[in-house]
Amino acid sequence: MAAATLAWAQQGVIRLNVDARDAPRKLIHVALSLPAVAGPMTLLYPQWIPGEHGPTGPIADVVNLKIRAKDQTVAWRRDSANLFAFHVNVPAGSGALDVTFDFISPVDAGGFSAGSSMTTELAVLSWNQFVFYPQGTLPD
Repeated sequence: MAAATLAWAQQGVIRLNVDARDAPRKLIHVALSLPAVAGPMTLLYPQWIPGEHGPTGPIADVVNLKIRAKDQTVAWRRDSANLFAFHVNVPAGSGALDVTFDFISPVDAGGFSAGSSMTTELAVLSWNQFVFYPQGTLPD
């Protein structure tokens, strides 16, 4: 049953909206819509970044995480072992989860070589900083 549910949910499209109007302040606003079906679901933030040599995904720079379904706030719980995993219970009748959060670009990336770079005139953004995805989703 879980495999069939996951396969159905994967048929949808993840929609991503990145609002970089506050990039000069090193702040990016993100809105995602992810296909979902009722029941437990785990969302993952990218941990292993191509070109990096360790689990360096900038999860510490994700703030103000909110998850909603059908205009209702959905409670989330961070996994106690994998800090890149967030557990939710999708309400009955929901076809999608709406996830919003802010990404704070650090002043000094501190070894995160694939990190973003922002000035008042230019923002170089890495896609992996602005997504959550359902656990078990295979890349296309």
